[in-house]
Amino acid sequence: MLTVACWKWHGWRRKDFYGHEHVNALHRMVQKYLKVPHRFVCFTDNPKGIECETQPIWGIHDVGVPEDRANCFRRLRFWSEEGKKLVGDRVLSLDLDIVIRGDITHLVHTEEDFKAAWGTVADMNGSIWLYRTGTRQDVWDDLNKHTYDSLQWHNQQVRHKQGKIPLVGSDQAWLSMKYDHIPTWTKEDGIYHFRPLFMNNEPLPDNCKIMCFPGKNKPWHVEAANKFPEIYHAYQDAYEGNI
Repeated sequence: MLTVACWKWHGWRRKDFYGHEHVNALHRMVQKYLKVPHRFVCFTDNPKGIECETQPIWGIHDVGVPEDRANCFRRLRFWSEEGKKLVGDRVLSLDLDIVIRGDITHLVHTEEDFKAAWGTVADMNGSIWLYRTGTRQDVWDDLNKHTYDSLQWHNQQVRHKQGKIPLVGSDQAWLSMKYDHIPTWTKEDGIYHFRPLFMNNEPLPDNCKIMCFPGKNKPWHVEAANKFPEIYHAYQDAYEGNI
């Protein structure tokens, strides 16, 4: 059985940015557009108002991240020896700020032990990833109080030698550094990011099945409504329970 996991906890952000309504909206979209048997679970420190199955979120040992920086390393516990017990053989992790508007069953039909959405500031984007538990456990085992420093050192080397964009984020940055090659879903798979389309004034692609909203812009913001009303209304329908 595939587990679909999402996350809601009071963490590094200055306020509780996401509520139970966002969990419920994602759950409804997945129920409509993922056409294989699955278990949907929200890992959270506050299950109040959430319609789907919930499991308590866990803490994480110190990885050296400053309080005001992104810290989603706890999501990597699936790479530990406990991963299979937590989510079974495979887990599809989804962020709460994505909009699903088409069949996404094709995403889970892969033999790769790890696959993720394509990224703009790292090799991958943490909004969507699929992982087979029990593989590459060094991703979890190597987390320690120097992890953040290791990422900073890596970024300095990359900038100096290759002139590439430094890795951004927490779990997606660590995974991008640990994996020599990350298989990704691309635009051909119907996955797009809002900000590049918004900044370049590009139209909504016909094959868009998932719109990701990494960064400050979110699907419930006026920017989304003005740029892509189809995406905005698709999210509002899920948010209000009308899909």
